[in-house]
Order: sequence, then C-alpha cells, then structure tokens
Amino acid sequence: MAETLEQVLPTVSVVVLNYNGKHHLKSCFPSLMQLRYPKDKLELIMVDNGSKDGSLEFMKESFPAVVIVRNPENYGFAKGNNIGARAAHGEYVAFLNNDCRVDPDWVGELLGPVLRDHSVVCTASKMLSWDGQRVDFVGSKMNFYGCGFHLDFGAPYVDGLYGEEKRVPSACGGAMLIDRKVFLDCGGFDEDYFAYFEDLDLGWRLWVLGYSVVFAPKAIAYHKHHGTSGIIPEHRLRVIFQRNSLYTIFKNYEQENLQKVLPLALLLLAKWGLHDIQIDVGEFSRPDGAKGDTMNSVPKLGLACLLAMDEFASNLPRLQEKRQWVQEHRRRSDSEIFRIFGRWIETPVLHTPSFLATQDTLVRNLEVPEFLHQRRRSILLITHDVISENMAGPGMRYWEIARVLSKEFAVTLAAPGQPRLSSPDFEVRGYRRSEADSLTPLVREADVVFAFAFVLHEFPILQNLEQPLIVDIYDPFTLEHLEIF
Repeated sequence: MAETLEQVLPTVSVVVLNYNGKHHLKSCFPSLMQLRYPKDKLELIMVDNGSKDGSLEFMKESFPAVVIVRNPENYGFAKGNNIGARAAHGEYVAFLNNDCRVDPDWVGELLGPVLRDHSVVCTASKMLSWDGQRVDFVGSKMNFYGCGFHLDFGAPYVDGLYGEEKRVPSACGGAMLIDRKVFLDCGGFDEDYFAYFEDLDLGWRLWVLGYSVVFAPKAIAYHKHHGTSGIIPEHRLRVIFQRNSLYTIFKNYEQENLQKVLPLALLLLAKWGLHDIQIDVGEFSRPDGAKGDTMNSVPKLGLACLLAMDEFASNLPRLQEKRQWVQEHRRRSDSEIFRIFGRWIETPVLHTPSFLATQDTLVRNLEVPEFLHQRRRSILLITHDVISENMAGPGMRYWEIARVLSKEFAVTLAAPGQPRLSSPDFEVRGYRRSEADSLTPLVREADVVFAFAFVLHEFPILQNLEQPLIVDIYDPFTLEHLEIF
C-alpha cells in the first residue's frame, strides 16, 4: 500500500527558550497549538532558563501537553537551546524565540526546502514585526570580521517582495529549523557565545562542512524585536557582539586567511573603542598633554572593545580545539563559500566615515584576501516603466532580470519617478524623464548599461558611452526611435 503524505513527513520538535517571559508565552504557544502539522509528529518543548515570574506555573496550567525542561539558572540562548535540542525526539528541531508567534503552516514551509534538496539541512523563517508592517529577517549578511546583520531590517514590508527561496549565509536563531542529528554532531550553538552571532557562526560552520542553509519565504514568524534581550545593559551587549565576532572568524576562516583578517579585526575594534570613548585623539596626543585629562572619565562603551579582546584571548585554548574540529571537517574553501553569496561581505552600517576610512586603509595595506574585498562588476538596468506593487510588462520583466543578474553582479535598476518597491538583492533608483542629466550619476558608476530602447533618445549620455551598452528591443514599435543612431 502506498504511503500517505502524513506517513512520510518527518518528526519535528519545536524548542522555545524562555527566561521570565510569561507575558510572551501567552501569544507564542497558542500559535504553536494551531500549527497545521500532524500532531503525532510534532513535539512542543519549552526550555526555561531559571524564570521567577510564574512562567512554569502558567505553562503547566495553560499548556499541559508541552514538555518542560527546567534549567536552574539563565544559561543564555546558546546553551539553553542546545539543552532543548538534546532533550528533543524529533528528526528536525525548530527553534523559536518566546517573543514570536507563527503562521499555521510555519513548520511545513520550513521543511519544504529540506525535503526537496538533501544538501539543505537548515532553513530560515521570514520574520516580520509583530504587526507585520516591517522587515525583521529576510536574509543575513556579515562583514569580513564576523559581525552579522539582517537584510533590510526595519524597512516597510511589501507583500510578495521577499518571496524567493534562496541560499543564505545563516538563519536567524529566533525562528529556524535544522536537522537535529547534524546540529548535535557539529556542536550545536557555541555555548561560549551566551547570546548573539551564535546563529551566524552555526551557519558559516554548516557551509564549511558542506551543507546548505536556505531562506524559506512562506515560513512566517512575527517578532517583538529584543523583547527579551532588552534587559541586557548596552555596554555588556557591545562586549558580547565584539567578542563573538572574534570567536566566529577565529574558528571558521582557513589558516592563511585568518592570519590576514584577525590582526585587521583587532585594529578595527580599537578604532571602534576610540569612537565610543569620544575623545579628540589629536588633542590627546599633543606633546604638551593638553586636555589629556579627558581620559579620566571613560564611558563603559569605550571599554567594551578591550574587554572583548581580553575575553577572546582568555578563551583561546578552548577556541583552538573548536577551530581544529571545524578545519579537520572542512568540505568547502573560504573562497568557494564567499563565491556562493557574491558580496555577502558588506560594509558595516553602523560606523562613521572615520571608521570606514581606517578600514579601507587597513584593507589596502594588510593584504586582505582579494575575495573579501574585490568589487563586483556593476550593471545598470534602465526601464521606461514604473516600478510599483502592480507593475506588469516591461517593469516586471526588468525586475526579474535584476533579480537574476544580482546573483553575480552589483545591480542597480533605474525607473522613472520614485519607485515604491525595494529589494534586498539589488538597488532600485528613480530618474526624471524630463531632465536629461538625471541618469548621469548612475551611468558613470556602471561597468555595463542595459537600457530599454525607448529611453535612448531621451538621454544624450546613453549615445556616447565609454562602457558597453546593451539595447533591449522589447517592442518592434521602438525601432523607429533608433533612427538617431
């Protein structure tokens, strides 16, 4: 007898980590109870990190079917979730923040890419703000010294814009699914991180080991951003961020690349610390010592980089053991991984012009591996059609061309007026058809220009290009406009 779909579906354990989050549990678990997934193949687990707000009593009374794992104290995100994964019985484990709620098809949609491609062992949810109006997670990026961030975080969410299933460097640990055996075999979340960037480290490790991580756009979770972590002081968060970024690059880079990147990362941390101290370095370094006494009062944020470096140095023996395991099991080179994602090594978005200038100086003078900073060739696409939620015809066609080309090139899509859509994969810019020079800045920055034939007669700069020009004759009607050539 042929097996039914429900019979072949894998078992899944959903692990929700909680620390004094009773107020979040009241919306999180009702959404999990409504999941459209066979109940006999679904296990719900709450791991409690020593809560004292009545969370345990609330769960026992309101959701008695949920498995409760009690930790005596707050072990942090990494260790708490690892404990949950070890206690789980499912073939796959899904991690969900307690300040999230999910759509009924969340688990099934997370499993889709895994079941279609055996190289995929981990999937990421689309995460939106609690009201669904803004982007929380639609993909991840990082810079070359290990700081991760979310694509388009906080941008207005446009339904259907982030609908493509795609490979990503890492999933957000707040709403993801992973093969439980692979997760445990490769060490799970690194418990030395406590919290933050442990998901980035895990994703990078999975790619090194030969696996794939995929964004599942129909697996939707709604998140109260920093609903739990807001209790951690800002200066301690800064230490954790900076220390964990050092942990990540130390474990995952190949030796040749680590030797070049680590010194640069340490120097940039020092630069970051000087910015947080907010002193005038020029005055402080004057021979007469003028205004040097401003250092008598150093803000806690200014010391974060020093504490991060100190904790990194103190933990090197243990980190070295972890690094050795990762490198011994390596199946992909750094350059291969970075080629998969194109320019997923991004310029930091939180830094000053002074910081970025220092970064550029270090990159140019310290022989950073070329694949970490090489510029992708840029393509400018120019359409005469409006880019909007209801676009069709040429507008939709150019949008799809931009999406495909962005996998290999830095793409800018130029359209008349003020485009009302944005994309995580390419830049969308407007131009004014009434002003012949409005395209000039974009054209000068491009290596290749791809233009709809209809616009050529409107912009003189397109008639005398130094770079290659590809003319798109989409409609025979536009041939008459090419007479000027």
